[in-house]
Amino acid sequence: MKIVDVSKKIINNISTGFIDKGFKINKRKREFYREHNGCVQILDLVFIKEGETIKIRPQIRIKIKHIEDIYHHVSKDHDDIYRVLGNDLFELIRYYDKNEETGKGEQILWKVENEKDIEKLIEVIPVYFEREILRYFEENSSIARVDELLNKYPREISIHNWLYPLRACLAIIAAKLNGNPKYDELVKVYEEELKNARNNYKEDFKNLKKFLSEEMKDHSQ
Repeated sequence: MKIVDVSKKIINNISTGFIDKGFKINKRKREFYREHNGCVQILDLVFIKEGETIKIRPQIRIKIKHIEDIYHHVSKDHDDIYRVLGNDLFELIRYYDKNEETGKGEQILWKVENEKDIEKLIEVIPVYFEREILRYFEENSSIARVDELLNKYPREISIHNWLYPLRACLAIIAAKLNGNPKYDELVKVYEEELKNARNNYKEDFKNLKKFLSEEMKDHSQ
């Protein structure tokens, strides 16, 4: 079995439900995406070939332009932000089913070994889409939710963005934009947690502090 054949068959057969909800399809990247209120909501289907088996990693991403633009304004060494919020589908199911928001669980991938597996995924992916994926997009595509989710447990790895140095930078942007009254406290926590981070992330965080302070001051005058 070839990835190109399996991915084409799956994407072609599940696309209707996504299109009905306003999503577009990038078949080359194997992703479904929808723009909403300054956000881009994305489902990636990452196909991995292992011997005769094809594994599929479903990833949920929310990109928020305002937050990303501020980060890129001060960052010197980083490329496009993969996501502001999101994770593998089954990590987010853990969040909903077990109310767990920290730590990393076991990675779960779909396996395709034959045509029956393909047909089964064509049935179940739309179910996950309607039940969990849309719910995550619709509940969390805002700066206020980024502030709430990323700053709830500032010293812990967040299920919503587990890349801690980057998460700390995105979290203080969201906190400042959302007027979080604990902003100064959060900054101190993240500074402590970033002591052993790479210098470029520490420099980004320092630059963000300065930029956000000056930016907010200008807007208040």
